[in-house]
Amino acid sequence: MKTSLRTLTGALAAASALTLVPALASGSPAPERATGGPGTSATLGNGVLTMHASGRTTRLHVPSGYHLPAVTTRGLRGGVSFDGKTVVLARGGQQTDGRSRFLVAEGGRLTPLTFRGRVAFDALAPGGSAIYLIRRTSATDPTRYVVLEYDRSTRTLNRVGVKIEFSASGAGHPDGYAMQGLPLARTTSVDGSWAYTLYDSRAHPFIHALPLGQGAWAACIELPPAWGDRVGTLQLRAREYSTLEVLDATGRVVATADLHSMKLTLADPAPATS
Repeated sequence: MKTSLRTLTGALAAASALTLVPALASGSPAPERATGGPGTSATLGNGVLTMHASGRTTRLHVPSGYHLPAVTTRGLRGGVSFDGKTVVLARGGQQTDGRSRFLVAEGGRLTPLTFRGRVAFDALAPGGSAIYLIRRTSATDPTRYVVLEYDRSTRTLNRVGVKIEFSASGAGHPDGYAMQGLPLARTTSVDGSWAYTLYDSRAHPFIHALPLGQGAWAACIELPPAWGDRVGTLQLRAREYSTLEVLDATGRVVATADLHSMKLTLADPAPATS
């Protein structure tokens, strides 16, 4: 689905964006920090955004109310491109006009970006060419959502569909695949071309594998339903050649996903439930 910003409907306004990190009750908030690729980072504190990329440091004054967006329920923050030259900041709080506001820090300046309705930041293409957003599709169920790709060159929103779906038992049928869950963990491939997000859902845990800046599509890796009660302790670790590892609470590799062959291999033939 490709929709011009001018015709984006009010359905966005009815969606409820998930608040990932609660605000501090009082006092000055701690500095926020996010990283991109090796040697890149962004820190926001006391109204100043500090960007580190290519051995250079850039500082920009940011209006109050903006923050580095959280991308998991565990509080991991994102918004930094892999090359570190682009940072996306999100405005927090309820907007009375039903719009979602962002700032794009790039080239030593801040550029405002506004969308109709309630959307939240999800990911950023390695060079900042595309911004990925989460749109909640239910006002009462925060686990229901769709992913949107905002193409900055054409200024259009594209619905990200699940093109590939697979599990340890083989390939699935992605047609009509509905995304539902809460993001627990996130990592990026070693070259910044994929964003991997571990989700907890009612049916089974899964990993949303999003190719960044490569079109509006994604792959879904289904984990065993028996892992549902320990999904909160799992972590992700990216390896070379688009290989992703799933780690348990002890750091042991319990599954390996190959995004080239679209194959999931479990370390144990019969995965434990705890």
